[in-house]
Amino acid sequence: ATTTTTTPSTPTATTATPQQQQPSIVISTTPTTSLSYNSSQTAATVPKEVSLFIIVVITLILIGYVFHCEWISSAAYSSPSIVLSTQMRDGTRIIIDDFREAY
Repeated sequence: ATTTTTTPSTPTATTATPQQQQPSIVISTTPTTSLSYNSSQTAATVPKEVSLFIIVVITLILIGYVFHCEWISSAAYSSPSIVLSTQMRDGTRIIIDDFREAY
């Protein structure tokens, strides 16, 4: 429990009278604990097998998602069909498929 009291030195043009004291700064080097541990409260733990099972299930879902994305993208890119559809001001619909013929 070591306590050090220091007074900051500031240069002043006038001399200090006994009524004008500079504030002192107290520095304490003792560790303080603001958090207390209650031994009756314990953290809930999950068994290692359950954690491993959850990690394996999430990994399998992510691997399945990768295969799904590859399958969908290969199906979309294997038969390109670029067709543009537009609507005129009077409401008639025009389908432009000239881009498909460029392939």
